[in-house]
Amino acid sequence: MLDESKAASYVPTCGDLRIFTFFGPAMNLSTSSDLGLEARPRFIDNDDGTITDTVLRLIWSKATLCGVERVSYAEAAEACKALGQEWRLPTRVELFQLVDDTRCSPAIDTAAFPDTMGGAYWTATEYALVPLCVRVVGFISGRADGCHRDEVRNFVRAVRSLPAST
Repeated sequence: MLDESKAASYVPTCGDLRIFTFFGPAMNLSTSSDLGLEARPRFIDNDDGTITDTVLRLIWSKATLCGVERVSYAEAAEACKALGQEWRLPTRVELFQLVDDTRCSPAIDTAAFPDTMGGAYWTATEYALVPLCVRVVGFISGRADGCHRDEVRNFVRAVRSLPAST
C-alpha cells in the first residue's frame, strides 16, 4: 500500500498507472497488489495466438492481423470478424490502453505483442470532427489520431471481451 504521507508529494511519470482523487492517496493499478490481492502480470500469453489483458479483462490477438500488412478499414473489420463471432476492432480507449509510454517504435509491451508495427492501428471509434474518419492509435510514439476510413491503410489487431466466468 502507498504511504499516505507521501501521496501529496507524488509526481506522476509517463506510463504511470495511478489514480489521483481529491479524497485520498493515489492507487497504482498496474498490479492488483494495491487492492490487497495477489500480484499478477498484466498480460498473459494463452499459447493459442491470444493475450489476456488482466487489467482491462480483454483478450487480444497476439499478432498483427493480415500478415503485418496495412489494410483498409473494411478489410480490418473483416479480418477481425473472420476470427469468430466475438472478435472485433478495439475502441480507441481499449487500444490506447496498450500504449507503453516508457517505450517507442513501438510504444507497446513487445514481450506480449512482439510483431507490433510502429505505424497506426485501426479502431472502431468514429472521429466526430471529420465525417468518414475513425480513430487510430499509432505505436511509434503512442499517439491517437483520426484517419479517413476509405482512403488510408493501417494495421489491425483484434480484441474480444473476457468471458464473465473467467
